[in-house]
This record gives sequence, C-alpha cells and structure tokens, in this order.
Amino acid sequence: MTRRNDTTNEMSTAADNSHAPSPRDADIRRQVLQEMQRRASLDIELLSIQVGNGVVTLRGEVPSIVELPTLERAIRSIPAVHELRSELRVLRRRPR
Repeated sequence: MTRRNDTTNEMSTAADNSHAPSPRDADIRRQVLQEMQRRASLDIELLSIQVGNGVVTLRGEVPSIVELPTLERAIRSIPAVHELRSELRVLRRRPR
C-alpha cells in the first residue's frame, strides 16, 4: 500500500514508517517553497518537492526555461541544501 505524505510530498509504503522528515528537511522544504512562490510564473501545484538529508529533488513542469537557472541558484543558496536534483521539464504549449 502506498500513501502520500503531504509534509514532505514524498511517497512511502505503509510498512516503512521509519522515515519521518527531520526538522531541518522540513525547514529546507519551507524555504524552497518560499523561493518558488516568489516566481509568479510557477504553478506550484504542478511541482513536487522532496527533501532528504539536505538533498532537494524537484519534479514537475514549468511554463518556461527562463526562470530555471535563477530558481536553481536560489535553492542552492539555502545553507542546509547539500545537493539539488532538478527533474523539471518545460511545459509544452499547444499550438493555437
């Protein structure tokens, strides 16, 4: 059985409840969300943020590649972030 843990936006199995987010990881996630909310073009609902031991993984779709370098620099500047894994894709727009 798989369930979603909204605190860390991670998937976990019912048998493995030993992985609870550390206070530090929760703080990192909060800071990442703040950086994302500063960018009006990002739809946070289309993004997944996972944090574990200072490693941040971003997944989902963004409307434009233009903001990615700025966002990634901002996240890497968070003191407790040891590594950023960006698996973000640019959202394809349908031709009109």
